[in-house]
Amino acid sequence: MEILSKILLGLVAVFLKAFALSKLWQWFLVPKFNFPEINTAYALGLLLIVSFIAPTVETKDDVVIASIGSSSFMLITGWVLQHYI
Repeated sequence: MEILSKILLGLVAVFLKAFALSKLWQWFLVPKFNFPEINTAYALGLLLIVSFIAPTVETKDDVVIASIGSSSFMLITGWVLQHYI
């Protein structure tokens, strides 16, 4: 049961990171550089490519929780900042 909960939490962390990337892309790169908008699936693909090129080696249990917190913080900070640009 513990392994299943870790897998589900990991999936939540990955999809939250992809969602945050797609929103930050939309808020900052689309208006400034006229880039095309991306959806969460495309952002997930970009994250997979980046993690393939520059893998991280983290084995701690708290890494997933930290990733969720970091993605949430970036998303909230980006949401606030995009109102001032």
